[in-house]
Amino acid sequence: MTKTLTDAQKTNQPIYKFYIIYGYGASPQHHWFPWLKQQLEQQGIAVYVPPLPDPEHPVKPAWDKCLAQAIEQPDQYTFFVAHSLGCIALLDYLQQLDPQPKIGGLVLVSGFYQPVPGYSLINPFVAHALHPEQLIALTPQRVVIAAQDDPVVPHDLSQHLSEQLQARFISLPQGGHFLGSDGFTQFQQVYEILGNMLSSNDREL
Repeated sequence: MTKTLTDAQKTNQPIYKFYIIYGYGASPQHHWFPWLKQQLEQQGIAVYVPPLPDPEHPVKPAWDKCLAQAIEQPDQYTFFVAHSLGCIALLDYLQQLDPQPKIGGLVLVSGFYQPVPGYSLINPFVAHALHPEQLIALTPQRVVIAAQDDPVVPHDLSQHLSEQLQARFISLPQGGHFLGSDGFTQFQQVYEILGNMLSSNDREL
């Protein structure tokens, strides 16, 4: 039976920090983000959803600054969940940290690192090279989730990202872009993945 977040927190462990990084056109109140935040907080976990500036017209330097200000120095007790544009914004932030940290885990939903057809506005976010070896070294717990019917980020782009990161790839036959309009006001699978990551992290410490 999978160990729950509650079970994992019963042991005498340091305080964990979880960050949820959303994407283009979203906000902390959109889609499944508030549900996930509430679920984690009910387990006594500190959760932060940085309010990224002007998500309808994202500007990379402004998002970079926001992430740098909002995220405390990541460590092995820090976990990240990112969605869509938030994935590449987060990865670029992480790979520029010096010194490179060790973190608890990464869950990337509908992520990409290449240009997305029809969304030239976000090309500056993918202009920097991805450095997979740095990102792989951050944590052994890396998961990419994608839907085969995603109308925004082609499934292949998320698969390519998982291959570059040598991440576990969860390909769902349906789910769209995992938006509220796709029926995703909750995302139980992400919650369960985080529970497994937290349990594994406890065993390693």
